[in-house]
Amino acid sequence: MTDFNDIRKKIELLKKYDTSYTAFGSEIHGYEINPVLSEPELVDFEKKEQIRLPKSYREYLKYLGNGGAGPAYGIYSLEEARNRAGWFPPIADLNNRIETEDFPGELLISHNGCALFTWLAVVGPFAGELWYDGSTNGGAVYRINDDFLEWYKNWVDSVFLETGFITYLGNEAVALGQKKQYKEAIALFKLAVNIEYREYYNVQPQVYSEYLKIFCNVLYFLQNDNTGLPVDTELNAYFLEKCLSHGKENPAIYFNAACVYAEMKDFDNIVTCIEFAEQYYDEYQMMMDTIKTDKVFSEFRKDVRFLNLKMKYT
Repeated sequence: MTDFNDIRKKIELLKKYDTSYTAFGSEIHGYEINPVLSEPELVDFEKKEQIRLPKSYREYLKYLGNGGAGPAYGIYSLEEARNRAGWFPPIADLNNRIETEDFPGELLISHNGCALFTWLAVVGPFAGELWYDGSTNGGAVYRINDDFLEWYKNWVDSVFLETGFITYLGNEAVALGQKKQYKEAIALFKLAVNIEYREYYNVQPQVYSEYLKIFCNVLYFLQNDNTGLPVDTELNAYFLEKCLSHGKENPAIYFNAACVYAEMKDFDNIVTCIEFAEQYYDEYQMMMDTIKTDKVFSEFRKDVRFLNLKMKYT
């Protein structure tokens, strides 16, 4: 289930951070999202056109917005998309797949600059697929995604990572935590850990390094020993799943995760963190010294699993 509040909050943060409109096309859409369409409005459109809008795109219109902020110069509204936003003559029959006009059965989703476009097929065997169109300039036409919301969320994440605004988000979350505004800090950390890096993003090494720090820092603020907050097993489990997948790239995560597991009395996973840290963490010996002495691990030290570790490494 798509968390539309999550997407909306991320776009609000981009508007806050990107005051100079660094991201391509953002000076046009200004990170503003148009009001949503109601269910009756969507049904009226579908009845008039004798189609059913692709599910993912329909949810976007109903729960996030009818166009506005989005890839390149933004997303056209449904009416603009239907009428090709002035770039092409409006198609006579959206449900006619064999019409001689250009791009039958497709909505014009966005203009990418230099007369390059993104189209969404709404009928036929390709319904729901997004296609990049470089034909105006002699380029290729190719499928870019088969899920509108996935494509849209990828854009949001790419802006955070490619522009470096992910560092602003991570730093703001830490600053709130240092001010003991833990609820607000955790809310920002939750947005941050749901920003997904993809290999085809153009991310600077320093930015990626700062991105990885987020997954370590949030585990620090989850610890009762650091904040005095009650141990929240469900919340901890949510963040641990998100963070540990980055452990090999930032092995300090294993140390903080072991501390969180210690407060949860989850000794098996402490052992797992130790085993991974031994392989990847340069500060492994410091971690083990802490486990042997810090009060957070006092109960673990009484457990047979710790005693087995001592035997293994002595």
